This record gives sequence, C-alpha cells and structure tokens, in this order.
Amino acid sequence: MAKLYSSFIRSMIKASENFNGKVRNIIGDCIMVIFDSEDCFTEAVETAFLMNTISSKIINKHFKNNEFSCGIGIDYGDMMVTKCGTIKYGDENSSYKSLVWLGKPANIASKLTDEANKPSTYTNISENGVNVGIHYKYTDKWIWKFQTIEEFKENIECAYITPMMRYKDENFSCFYATSKTDKVCNNDATPPILVTESVYLEYKKANPSSNSIIDNLWKKQSRKISNYSGIVYGCNVVYKW
Repeated sequence: MAKLYSSFIRSMIKASENFNGKVRNIIGDCIMVIFDSEDCFTEAVETAFLMNTISSKIINKHFKNNEFSCGIGIDYGDMMVTKCGTIKYGDENSSYKSLVWLGKPANIASKLTDEANKPSTYTNISENGVNVGIHYKYTDKWIWKFQTIEEFKENIECAYITPMMRYKDENFSCFYATSKTDKVCNNDATPPILVTESVYLEYKKANPSSNSIIDNLWKKQSRKISNYSGIVYGCNVVYKW
C-alpha cells in the first residue's frame, strides 16, 4: 500500500509538471495543482487527461492486487494565498507553518474531485399493495398484477342486487396482500474527470480541434455540486501510446 501511495503521488506530480502545473498542496491521497492564467484551460485539462491515463492504464497495470481509481476536478477563478501556523524553534519549525490557498475555485474543484469516478447509487423503496389474480374464463390463462392499495380500492364497486362488493373485472379470481421493492437510481455514475461549465467552454474555445471536442466526449452530468449552480461536464479521456 505504501508503494502504491508513493507511486501515485509521484506520478501525479510528474503529470502536473509536464504541463507547467504547480503543486501547492498534498493532503492524504489528494493533490492540488494550480496553473498560471495564460493557457491555463488547455494545460489543466491536458494534465487531467494525463493523470487519468496514468491512474487507469499504468498504475493498475503494475499494482494488480489493488483496485485503484482516481477522480479529478477542475475549476477556474481567482485564489488567495496566506501564511498560517506559528513559529516553532528547532527542527520542527517547518512543520508548524504552511501556505493556505483560499477561494471558491479550490472549494468547487475539491467537491468535483470527490464526485468524480463514482458508481451509480440506488435506494430500495418498498411499497405495500395487493397481488390480483385474473383467470380468464374457459381458459387456463392466469395473470397476476400488482396494485397499490389505492388502485385496488378504485377497482372495487358495490353490487346493486346484493349488499356485497365486487371487483370490476369479471375475470377477477382472488387476491392477497403483498409488497414490492423497487430500486431507484439516486445518482448516475460519473466519469473520472469533472469540470465546471466555464472550464469546459474555455477549453473548447481554445482547442476546437481537440479529439475530445470533435468526438463529443464531454457530457453534461446530472450530479449537483453544493454552492455551484452551473453545468458540470465530465469525460473519460486517456492518451494513446
């Protein structure tokens, strides 16, 4: 596990530096990379493609006993950097001080990273009802159909001749109380690379002949990101070699 972690971080740093990215924070298995404003959209997205290639095609190839996946999120905007910590004399001085990068882009990019490369999520919803047995007269044909309690009640009517209630379908034979469970999709699966609308549009403007643009590989995503009201685009692009 230590070798996997170390290889991943080193590889992501190399991928970032290949497109002039600057690593500014490493927290656990997350790495924050920033880019200068000039060509930042192209460099950030191409870095994401390279990171995705390394994590999905190279690292998993060499660490076959570990199921490894990586999520990447990109946003654009102004950032503020500030010093934090305290002075500590001695060898531990550097451990007590750090630069902190503040701003909405870092927050949104982090949330996109958390949502990237996630499987679909489902919820099981149970509902009480009735299984109605329909037997077609003079045949051996039976069918069973599930109805909610309300639907079953709507099919009950009063007989006019006798003080009884009957089912409207003349082929009705019997019923019994039951329940059914449906699996409802909460969120669709997400690709490994997620970007905000501004990043996608600016990358598309700067790279109209990119294969990812020409082949329409970027797709709108249904997942919502808190504190972000724009469209989220995602793709799963890797380099060929």
